[in-house]
Amino acid sequence: MKSLKDIFLLSSPLIAPFFYKSDISVQKDYLGQAYNGIQRFKHIIIEEDYDYNTAIYTISIFIPHFTYEKFIEEINIRTKGTAYIKTIEHGFLYDLDFSEHVDVIKKAKGLLTSEKIVENPEKQRTLKK
Repeated sequence: MKSLKDIFLLSSPLIAPFFYKSDISVQKDYLGQAYNGIQRFKHIIIEEDYDYNTAIYTISIFIPHFTYEKFIEEINIRTKGTAYIKTIEHGFLYDLDFSEHVDVIKKAKGLLTSEKIVENPEKQRTLKK
């Protein structure tokens, strides 16, 4: 008889974190800094828009709940507080792979991860042809 864990793993469970939809309005002077801040986190870019009347870029993205607070802080630091961020709760999405995030949590709790650690790394070499 199979254990409950084996049956659970056979069902191929997916991680579906809660996402926020954030609209980030940035002046053109800080657009590169805003993108650098966005790239540090898992995200899905929905739309990019430029308003010619006000010269402000608007970037619409989906950001997971577990990185949201760090994301807001990072954007505010990189744009020196000039970014306006409007956030709406969106819901659960299955799009991105969050196995790295799960491994970080497992390491913090002292659980086994699928990471491979080389015993003697100084013995490894790249062979030239």
